[in-house]
Amino acid sequence: MNLNNDPELSLSACNDLSITGDSFAMLGENTQAILFYERAINHIEKSNPTIPVVDSYLDHLKSLSIPISKEITFLLQLRDKKVEISNNLGNLFNICGDYNSARKTLLEDAQIDNSIPQVMNNLGVTLNGLGWYKESLLILLHAEWLNPKAFEIQYNLSETYRALGFKKNTIFHLQKVLKLDPENTAADYKLAALIGERKKTAPPNYITKLFNTYAKTYEQHLVDKLKYNVPKHIEKLVSSISDLKKCKTVLDLGCGTGLCVDYKALKGKNLTGIDLSKNMLKEAAKKLIYTELTNCDFLNYLKRGGKEYDLFIAGDVFIYVGCLKSTFELVTANSTIHSNFLFSIETLKLGTYQLNDNGRFSHSKAYILTLAKEFGWVTKEIIKTDLRLENETWVEGLIFNLSKRKIE
Repeated sequence: MNLNNDPELSLSACNDLSITGDSFAMLGENTQAILFYERAINHIEKSNPTIPVVDSYLDHLKSLSIPISKEITFLLQLRDKKVEISNNLGNLFNICGDYNSARKTLLEDAQIDNSIPQVMNNLGVTLNGLGWYKESLLILLHAEWLNPKAFEIQYNLSETYRALGFKKNTIFHLQKVLKLDPENTAADYKLAALIGERKKTAPPNYITKLFNTYAKTYEQHLVDKLKYNVPKHIEKLVSSISDLKKCKTVLDLGCGTGLCVDYKALKGKNLTGIDLSKNMLKEAAKKLIYTELTNCDFLNYLKRGGKEYDLFIAGDVFIYVGCLKSTFELVTANSTIHSNFLFSIETLKLGTYQLNDNGRFSHSKAYILTLAKEFGWVTKEIIKTDLRLENETWVEGLIFNLSKRKIE
C-alpha cells in the first residue's frame, strides 16, 4: 500500500479547508462554503488515492494480527473526514436546490458508509427534491432505524409520506417530530393543516426555509411545470390602471424572484420588494428591476410606516396568510388617496379563510369584499382564473384589483 503522502499533513490541511467551509456555511454564504468543501475533498482524493481501499487493507491486517500503523490510523481519519465534509456539501446542495449534485455527492458517501444517519437523511431529502419519493422512503426508513430519535428524520419521513398521499402516516410522523421537538413550528403548522386546526398564518421560519431551498429552481418549476398564471393577470391589471403614469412607488409584498413585476409597464417606477427568503431576494436582484430589496416579514415592514405607495402587489402571497385584517389595515395605512391593491387568492366557497391539507390558505370572495369595504377600498376588477397546477389539477383562484378611487 503506497503511503508516500503524509496522511497527518493531509488531515491538517483538510481540517483547515473544512473549517473555512463551515464558517461560510454559518454565514449563509453557500457558494463560498461549497467551494471550500470541494477543495477539501479534492485535496483528500488527490493526495491520498489509497483511501477507497483502506477498509479492505485494514481487514487484511486484522486477519494477520498485525498492529495498525500510525499512517493507517490517519488514513481512517481522513476517510471519516471525507464522509463528514461530503455530507455537509450534499446538505448545502440540497439547500441550494441542486439535487443532482447532492445525489452524486451523498451516494458516494453512502457507498463508503451507510451507517451514518445524517448521510441517509440528507440523501432522502435529495431524492425527495428529485421527486423519487419511493426511493426516498426506503432511505429515510433506514435513517430512522439508525437514529429513531432524530426529529429531522421524522419530519422528512412526514414530507415523503405526504408526497405519496399517505395522510395517516404523515400525521403519525409529524406527531413524532413534536414529541422530540415540541417547539418545531413547521411540524405544528403542517399537523394543524392536516387535522383541521385553525391557524391565522404560516410561521415565518417555515416560509423562510421553504423558499430558501426552492429559490434556485423556483421559476423553472412554477412557470414550466406548474403553468403559473398569476403574473400575466397581474400585468394585465397593472396595464389597465387609468392613470398609471402617476404611479411612482410600488411595493411588491412577498416578492420572491420578481415574477409579478417584471414587465414593461413598471419600468422606471420606484419598486420595492419585500421577502422573508434571502435566497429568493438574491434571485430577484439579478433582474435589476428593483430600487430596493428588503429581507423581512411584509407586515413588519408595513408597521414601520413612513412611506406611502401608489401600488401594492401580492402574487401568491396570501396562500401563507389566513387572517388578512392586519394586512388590509397596514396596506391602507401606507397607501395614497389613489393607490391600487392587486393580489391573488386561492378560492374558498364558504366561510372566511381556511388552512388546507397542503399547508396553504384559501379565502372566500365574500371575506375579501368585506375587508375591502371596511378599509375603504373599491373593487375595480376581479379575474377568475386557474392559478397553477397541483398534482396535475388546476387550482382555482381569484385576482383582485382594488382601488382607493371611486369607480367612474
